[in-house]
Amino acid sequence: EEAELVSFVTHDKNASNRRQRDSITIADIQQVVFREQFVDFAQKLTGNAQQLYASGIELFERIPLTFEVAESDVRLEPLIHKLCNHIRSMIKRKGVASRSLEHDVMDTVTWLIKTWRLLLEKYLNIEVEYYCRTDSVEVEVGEKAQKYQQLFNTCGVTYLCLELIAVGMDHSVVIEAIYLLVALLMAKKGNETVQAKVAKYLCDTDSTLFFQEVGELIEQLTLWSSKEFEGRNDDKIMYELPDEIGVFKLLQLLCLGNFAPCQNCIRDQFGNTRVVGLVGQMATYSDVLSRLESHLCTQMCIHLVQTIHTLMMGPCKGNQEQFVLQTELLL
Repeated sequence: EEAELVSFVTHDKNASNRRQRDSITIADIQQVVFREQFVDFAQKLTGNAQQLYASGIELFERIPLTFEVAESDVRLEPLIHKLCNHIRSMIKRKGVASRSLEHDVMDTVTWLIKTWRLLLEKYLNIEVEYYCRTDSVEVEVGEKAQKYQQLFNTCGVTYLCLELIAVGMDHSVVIEAIYLLVALLMAKKGNETVQAKVAKYLCDTDSTLFFQEVGELIEQLTLWSSKEFEGRNDDKIMYELPDEIGVFKLLQLLCLGNFAPCQNCIRDQFGNTRVVGLVGQMATYSDVLSRLESHLCTQMCIHLVQTIHTLMMGPCKGNQEQFVLQTELLL
């Protein structure tokens, strides 16, 4: 295991005289990863596991960047890049049928991507889970947050999230990947750098599994809505929206600022093994919501309509025509 971790944090394989200094970082990584084992226990005791990620956040914050003058031989960019590549290498791929992770690495991967998300939240000054459940919050992304968004995006975190949002992947991993990608995309008028990276992945690879998973999440929301709207306490509405609601915020941020490459790709999915009809699914979901009366229904409907609105803005004529001519959205 130590040899494997060395490959993560060392960007000069022949620098044997620097192994001792590297081992300090290895020990730090091992220590904070072991904390994941206590998350469930801590949640039961305190209801708050976020403090268990503090050591991981501190670890990544104190590793210097490549251009910074420091004594450390480990630099943040190659570390994150190698961690992403290593996780992607552990993904079991069954063609265009599914992707999955071995059970023994799933907890560590979940801990890592959540740690990165919490690191971004620290400088975004908002919890992503809350942000995904609200419809009226504008986030001011400061210089420090932009720095980490750009760093993660250029070091492979965006592609990693897209690989993890796939049919066959454990649900908890998918949700955490969505939350992390939402944090990367946060910007007042659209984070074009991250959007472009997403569009390139979706257009240049067979992204069928990604779109299938997004479609399944919308289907889960549709089924959940049919069963769970009545008898809710209004004061708890925001926190009773399911985790899958994050998929709408993800779609909105991908298209924010009238970003046509993502708007078109969500509709056409050129080059994929099959096309997942997300536009039709959203129109069907709107029909389901229109037949239900509750405050929770109103909250969910707002998220859905905002997503549809963002897909058509620009205007995006292709999405406008598909919603109007091929669905019953206006009926």
